[in-house]
Amino acid sequence: MLKPAFKAENPCAARVFPTSLDPESCARADRKTRMGALDGTARGDGGVPQPFRRLSFAVSPPPHFRPRGQERQAGRGQLTDRLTAIQRRWRVHSIMQEAAVAGLVRRHSCLFAVAVLKNPGASPADFVPCFVACETNVVGYASYGLLAMLLCLNGLSRKSAGEAFFFPALMSRLTALKAAKSLGDLAKLLDFKPKGVSYILYKQPAASKYATFQIPKRSGGHRTIKAPSDSLKLLQQRLSDFLQDCVDEINAVSGRRDRAAHGFKRKRSIITNARQHRHRRWVFNVGLEDFFLSINFGRIRGFFIKTRAFELQEAVATVITQIACHENSLPQGSPCSPVISNLIAHLLDMRLVKLASESGCTYSRYADDLTFSTNKRDFPSAIAVPSAAEGAGSHVWLAGEALRKVIESAGFRINAKKTHLMYRASRQSVTGLVVNERINVRWEYRHNVRAMVDRLVRTGHFDLLAVKRENGGPVLEERPGTLNELHGMLGFIDSVESLNKNETSDSRPRGKSSREKVYREFLLYSTFYAAPTPVIICEGETDNVYLTHAIRSLAAAFPTLAEVAPGGKIRLKVRLYKYPRSSTARVLDLKDGGSSVLSRFIAAYKKETKRFTGPGLKEPVVIVYDSDDGAKSIRNTIKSVSGVKPIGSEPFVHIVKNLYAVATPVEPGGESRIEDLFDAKTKGTVIDGKTFNEGHDFDPDRHYGKKVFAHRVVRPNADKIDFGGFRPLLTTVAAAIDEHAGRP
Repeated sequence: MLKPAFKAENPCAARVFPTSLDPESCARADRKTRMGALDGTARGDGGVPQPFRRLSFAVSPPPHFRPRGQERQAGRGQLTDRLTAIQRRWRVHSIMQEAAVAGLVRRHSCLFAVAVLKNPGASPADFVPCFVACETNVVGYASYGLLAMLLCLNGLSRKSAGEAFFFPALMSRLTALKAAKSLGDLAKLLDFKPKGVSYILYKQPAASKYATFQIPKRSGGHRTIKAPSDSLKLLQQRLSDFLQDCVDEINAVSGRRDRAAHGFKRKRSIITNARQHRHRRWVFNVGLEDFFLSINFGRIRGFFIKTRAFELQEAVATVITQIACHENSLPQGSPCSPVISNLIAHLLDMRLVKLASESGCTYSRYADDLTFSTNKRDFPSAIAVPSAAEGAGSHVWLAGEALRKVIESAGFRINAKKTHLMYRASRQSVTGLVVNERINVRWEYRHNVRAMVDRLVRTGHFDLLAVKRENGGPVLEERPGTLNELHGMLGFIDSVESLNKNETSDSRPRGKSSREKVYREFLLYSTFYAAPTPVIICEGETDNVYLTHAIRSLAAAFPTLAEVAPGGKIRLKVRLYKYPRSSTARVLDLKDGGSSVLSRFIAAYKKETKRFTGPGLKEPVVIVYDSDDGAKSIRNTIKSVSGVKPIGSEPFVHIVKNLYAVATPVEPGGESRIEDLFDAKTKGTVIDGKTFNEGHDFDPDRHYGKKVFAHRVVRPNADKIDFGGFRPLLTTVAAAIDEHAGRP
């Protein structure tokens, strides 16, 4: 019997908590809670139980909640605007969508959506602390996790909410897993039908469950990959996510953080693994042999049955193992192999942390790669010793006796080929990153990527070095590369450099580094110069919303911009550039748009594409800007680049190469904005007693701005709005596209 740890302090909580709980009744209560949220919204009363209605909301988040990273803080800062924009159509899907944009993962965005639906009368700003509670994994799941979130809104501290609801693990995933007794119970937890799980495990032919193939390793040999079928892969992915949630709950309850393992874990990467081994005299890498194959069926099943944190029913542990295993071991290629391997290897990590601490070393593990580092004068012999077979002064090092015993007692074996010691005077690398001073990418990798970008912009294609086996050994051969592959490489290099910049205490503004310039060159070429479809760049996010729905509404009249499929489905034939809050927007300097940003882009485009000789310029890039005060800077830039200064009455201007500019229609000597193209009825829409104001004498108590207009007026009512005022602008955009198509 589970009892709440939170009683007299909050009478609302006492009223909704049952005196005893079992998994079945909790599941029923959870379903009723979720259905109440949905049904109540349709009824208009929110379906809010009386205790929830009595909660008062704190507009500001509790002081202990701190934003994590500039991007998350920016996304969270716009959450209120997004909720405000869709307030009249609060539904699970739309709220989850906006929460995901702000940074929540799917399972937490669902909880956040339910919390919002439970309180339709609250101000959108009141839900910011609730969002933070979801994001930081403070609260549990389902109906009682929801109550904890609402208490966070009521100003309850993070610790109190956790003690009241999370630490008793009421309706947590781990509690539900422990209470499961059969395949059917586990299937429901994984959102699968029991018959579906039974078919995949016991009826589906064994030969069709996995596709086995081999990929060569750079170091020689090959790696066997066993890729599961689509249905099995989905089941394994659900199991992986579920077990990851259980691990997060275990760590939250214990108050401990696993700092040793970095592979296949949330918020961990090769960068977090490497950063703790910087500036060390010695770095010792050890590889484990056949890491996944050494974790067999009996070992996994026994772990889930006997480990104190889980202690599952034997039948449930057996089904989990059957889902995870293939041919009596964890297959490399299964989505759930990483999380299970980390669970099994946790005992090894704890023993090695102890050994490293006793020896004065730092220890970490990324999958099957173990790393020890220290600044001691002599490297500890318990962890590594010089090879006696190589003679005095040998640079070949072997695992020490104590280290070997710990690894073997945990059921693993050392791979001698992946064991080596690196000195400070030589290059020290951990999981592929150089750690001598700061974390860095190998210069050979950077050099190759720079060469690929150079060849791409000059010839339109590039080659990658791939490993293949020939005459029994690995050989390198070139094959054509793709833009996505090169983009991923550049993004990886940029992520490492960004980390180093963030850790630098010098806050002085700096120009772009050579690596950022290479990244920018690639983005300019792939996104604009060699664009596969016409690109439209607006002054901001709201303009994109207007144009998207205007094109869709008038698709039949503008076949250059969109096509209508036989079934009535509309497909845009142009791409409206979005302003992502990512490294791409930062490197391109487009940020959130605006006239000054577009002016800099126009000037840079001519200069930075001079050396591009690769195939491109087939599709135009059309800049759409308002004919207002900000147009002056854009027109002056156009004059300096093209030699022709637009006056605003011309349909469009060809600036340079495939770059065009289109201004919003305007009478001679007048001004206009894109919002002027809407009819008076649309712009006169009243939202929460406020009227639309484009920015002149804006009063937040009486007016709402462009974002609310775009997301709460235009987007939800696009099928009812008359977009006839956009015809002149779309005609001009289509004319610019047609003009470019006719150029040689």
